[in-house]
Amino acid sequence: MNRDRKFFAPGRFHHTMIVTSQPKLWQQGFLGLSNILKKAVSRLISLGGYEIRKKRSCGADGHPVEELSGIPYKDFLSLYFKSRSLSDFFFIQIGAHNGVSNALDFLHEFVSHLKLSGLLVEPQADVFHELKENYKRCQTVHFENSAIACDTGLKQLYTIKKELDFLQYANQAASFDSNHLTRLLRHHLRNEASVDVRKKFEALGMRVDECVEAVSVQAHTFQSLLEKHGILRYDLLQIDTEGFDYEVIKMAQLDKYRPTLVNYEHEYMSEKEKQECWSYLTSLNYHIFKHNVDTTAYLPESFGRESLARVAVAGSY
Repeated sequence: MNRDRKFFAPGRFHHTMIVTSQPKLWQQGFLGLSNILKKAVSRLISLGGYEIRKKRSCGADGHPVEELSGIPYKDFLSLYFKSRSLSDFFFIQIGAHNGVSNALDFLHEFVSHLKLSGLLVEPQADVFHELKENYKRCQTVHFENSAIACDTGLKQLYTIKKELDFLQYANQAASFDSNHLTRLLRHHLRNEASVDVRKKFEALGMRVDECVEAVSVQAHTFQSLLEKHGILRYDLLQIDTEGFDYEVIKMAQLDKYRPTLVNYEHEYMSEKEKQECWSYLTSLNYHIFKHNVDTTAYLPESFGRESLARVAVAGSY
């Protein structure tokens, strides 16, 4: 697995395709709707010259988690947005960084093109300034310079020291856990960093842990974040918090707000957390699939019953 996937441009990752599996315990009526949705989605995808191929799933506490193959995740998002009414659509992105550096984060392009409304949350002050600059043409987004934590107040966030200009791109891995950032940086410097970056690091004569510093950042709980910005509902939740993703998901009250799509990074979760998170999502009737180092959970109706039913009724199947 490429543990440094954040530090590089797109193009190094396998493309992915949505594959849904039929839960065994769904009631008969919902099974019929599920089949219609899957057929209609398959039809939409086939129109683009792709085909669905079933992949062997790995179990998550008895729940199937499908790997995706064949089509970029970006194309899945395109289908998702095309099937929805966007007039009152609202997204929340936790750990937005600067909005453009993460090779797996396609939200900026969709937000810019579709003029989506939402909230971008990033705790690092310097990176937050870059984030606002990168979204300056998007009048429909709001910004929050804070972290999400289990309680409100000041928290210690570990980042790359500011004076190490040649390593600032690695601050995409800033974390509440200093050991997490140190491990990632050490692996990157040994295996993936450019020759120029390695030479600059070696010339300093520093240990890897000496490149990391703690900064105080404001933190909110997920609920206090919603209250601060007057958010009563949201449709899409994207999370990248370097191993804290499951905690954010548990705070996000998915059973209450029912966002139709949740995307988060599972790479730095423990196996126990991965299993628990997948089980939690499926218990709320989300379909889940893995792509690269992320998991996507979506509600079947997120593709729009009426529009997909029209495709089926029109004689495609």
